[in-house]
Parts: sequence; C-alpha cells; structure tokens
Amino acid sequence: MEGPTPVSALIHAATMVAAGVYLVARVFPMFSADALTTIAYVGAFTAFMSATIAITQVDFKRVLAYSTVSQLGFMIMSLGACSYTTGFFHLVTHAWFKAALFLASGSVIHAMHHSMHKFHDHHTDPQDINNMGGLRRTMPLTYMTFLFATFALSGVPLTSGFLSKDGILAGTLAFAQLSGHWFIPIAGFTAAGMTAFYMFRLTIVAFHGEHKTEIAKNTHENKFVIVFPLVLLAVLSFWFFYSPNPTDANKGWFVKNLPVPQTAVPAKYQFNFLTPTEKGESPYIMAMKHSCKEGECKGDCGHHKNENVMTPASNAGGTHTPEMTQNTKHGTTHSGGHHYLNKFEEQMHHAHNPAMILSILIAGFGILFSFMVYQFKIFNADNMAKQFPKLHQFSFRKWYFDEIYHATVVAGTVGFSKVLAWFDLYLIDGMVNLTAFVTRGFSYFIGHFDNIVIDGFVNLSANVTGFFGAMFRKVQTGRVQTYLVFVVIGVMLLIYFFV
Repeated sequence: MEGPTPVSALIHAATMVAAGVYLVARVFPMFSADALTTIAYVGAFTAFMSATIAITQVDFKRVLAYSTVSQLGFMIMSLGACSYTTGFFHLVTHAWFKAALFLASGSVIHAMHHSMHKFHDHHTDPQDINNMGGLRRTMPLTYMTFLFATFALSGVPLTSGFLSKDGILAGTLAFAQLSGHWFIPIAGFTAAGMTAFYMFRLTIVAFHGEHKTEIAKNTHENKFVIVFPLVLLAVLSFWFFYSPNPTDANKGWFVKNLPVPQTAVPAKYQFNFLTPTEKGESPYIMAMKHSCKEGECKGDCGHHKNENVMTPASNAGGTHTPEMTQNTKHGTTHSGGHHYLNKFEEQMHHAHNPAMILSILIAGFGILFSFMVYQFKIFNADNMAKQFPKLHQFSFRKWYFDEIYHATVVAGTVGFSKVLAWFDLYLIDGMVNLTAFVTRGFSYFIGHFDNIVIDGFVNLSANVTGFFGAMFRKVQTGRVQTYLVFVVIGVMLLIYFFV
C-alpha cells in the first residue's frame, strides 16, 4: 500500500494476492473432504475478520486493501465449500471493479496532492478520508466510476459483483444445508453486509457532504490518461459482460466454459462430510445403489466391483458437465455418482433465490445504515465509537494483529537473537578465548622450559666444553719447543716413578 496506486491496483486486484486463490483452484481436485472444509472455514473467517477491520479505517487505500483481503476470503470460502466455478468467477469479476476502486483512489490522492502544492501544505494527509468530503462536485467522473465499482463490490443487482457473490453465498448456503456447517454462510452473509456498509461509508465520507478542508475544496478532475481507465473498468463491472441474465451467472459464457474438474479423491472420502453414511457405506455407493433401485442402472455400473471409483467434484458452479453423466460399459466411470451430484446441484438451485433475496436485503441494510450514519447523521459515528470504545479500538487496531505480531514474532526474534548473541559471546567466544588462554599458558611454560632447561643444558655443555678448552688451550700452544720440553719433563717423571 506504500507503493504507487497503479501498482496497488494491479497487485491488490488481479495478480499477487489472487495467486493463492488461483493455486487453490488449480489443485482443487487433490483436496480431501476435510481439507476442503478447513479451507472453507479459513475463508469464511478471513472474509468476516477483514470486513470488521475495514469498517473503521480512515486511510483511503487501507479500506480497499482490507476489502481485498475480505474478498479473497470469499473466494477461498467458495472453493472450500465446493462452489468451484463461482469462486473462480468472483476472482475474475473482482479484478475489474477492485482495480477501478484503487485507480479511483489514486485519482483522488493525485488531486489532493496537487491541491496541497498550491497551498504549500506538507502536513495534511492526502489519503485520510476525514480530510476530503465534497469530492463528487470537484471530481464528478472519478466519483461516478468509484460509485459503480462500489455497487459491484457491495453486490448490488445489475453488476458483475452481484452475479459472482450471489453464487458464492448460494453455494455456501447449499453446503451448510447438506453438511451442517452453518458458520460458513453466516460469516459470508455478515461479511457481505459489512462490505456494503464500509464501502458506502468510504464513498459518503470522501465524496459526499461539504468539503472538510480547503485542500479538498480546491481539487479538480484529473486528465484523460488517469480518468479513462476508470471509465473502462467501471463499465466492465456491469453484468452483461458475463451473463445475459442479470440474476443468474449460470447462463453466461464464463460458467459454461469453466467446468468443475474431476477429482482424484475417492468418492467415499470426498463426500463423507456432506451426507451421513448408512451401514458404513460411502454416500457415493449409496447413491449408486439408489440409482440401481430406481432402474437407472442396467447392471453395468460396476459399483459392486470397485467402491473407490473416481468421480467428478461437486458441481457448485451450477453447470452439469457431460463427464458427470456419462456411462461406460467397463466400470471405469459411472453415472450413479451423479445422483448425489445432482442432489448438490439441486440444493444449490433451491438455495439460489433465498440466497439472492437475503444477500440483497443484507447489502441494502448495510447501505441504508451507512447512509443513516454518515449521510443523514441519524446516528453519530463518534458517539457510537465512544459508546463501544473497546470494539472500535479492536477494529481500528486491526484486531491487534500488529501488536500480537510484534509481541510474538518480532519480540521472539529479538529475544532469540539475544540468546544467540549471549551464546556466541559467552560460549562460542568463551571457548575460543579459553583455548587462546590455555594455548598462551602452555606456550609460556614451553618458552620457559626451552629457555631454562633445553637452552640451559645446551649452555652448560657449551660452558663445560669452553672451560676444558680454555684449560687445554694453555698446553696446546702449537710450538715444537714447548712440546719437546713437555716430553722431556714427562720422561723424567716416568723415570722418577719407575726407576
């Protein structure tokens, strides 16, 4: 979010943050039932948590950033709830209107910066929505494109966001009706209502009302190079690019061209979290036997031969692909499994209208409440924040994730680094210093031993040799006369002793 707004739009709309959703969609056939359930819960919690954070943020781009996190939670929740096609569909539709929102925010921030330069103001935060207000009069085109993209993100009918989000909510509702995991649709519908609330809060505070600062009052619409992408992306946020029916994405080209992939997970493990088993049999086998009882099978189903027949994943996108209904005479695939798949598809079909009506009502309530608080001032936002200061701080401080991260990861890393520094200083360096001390002491001993004992012995030998050499030097004169005298004296001494 600290980067340029076009980079934020590209990254936070369709590329980097969406890579995880794309990865889950690609490896979807590999997931077991328990893994998909876990994924659905993680997505539902993410969608709810991020929405609660976005409702109190005052930084323009930060609201959109946490909105992106929430929408990614919707996509992951949809994939985990086996609503494969709608989750992937929302990834595509979200890319357009979220890019429009981020580029529109960049248009606003750019205009605020220009106005600040006129006043030589370097202190006002150009991204704080409390410093804006009334921008729909000074920046009408940016406002209109932002409003259309907000409609799409909020799930207002006649938009692409309504098509994809309605499919997600219908899929989670059908999933809960079959599996009993009601937390997932509850979190999804709640997050959808909060999405409508915080997006219209952002729109009203930034664009409606009176100018809150002179900086906002002196803004103006940007040039064509900035505004044109907003118009293009806003137009792509309408429903007719994806489906001729504004209330049903199943009739559109995207859903028809994205069949649910086949899964490599045996059916008895794949569907065991959706329907109860009888007598220890998997729901897939039960469905095939039920099909046989109804006369749909002519004896070539093969379910008596192999229980672990691979079968397509549940078709949460609303399509019924040929792979789901084909029969083979060799027992490798079977149509009996489509009894359950049709049941899931039928459940989604029944859940479509209730989910659509409920999502419209919840989104409408979120929009209405936002207008009541920030447009008509029926409720005072500051008073509500004072009445619930802990909840407001909890949301504004982003569930204290930064503090928790600092207290655990950062403080833990610093503490671990201090332990490593102490270990290095007192143990590693201590061992090195001890080795050096011992080596110096031993070297001192060896030096003295060499100087006193070894060198002393050598010097003693040299002194003794020198002493005797000095003595013999007096008689070893090298003169013949002296030697003759010593010989005569020696002979005389021998004569004296022996004669």
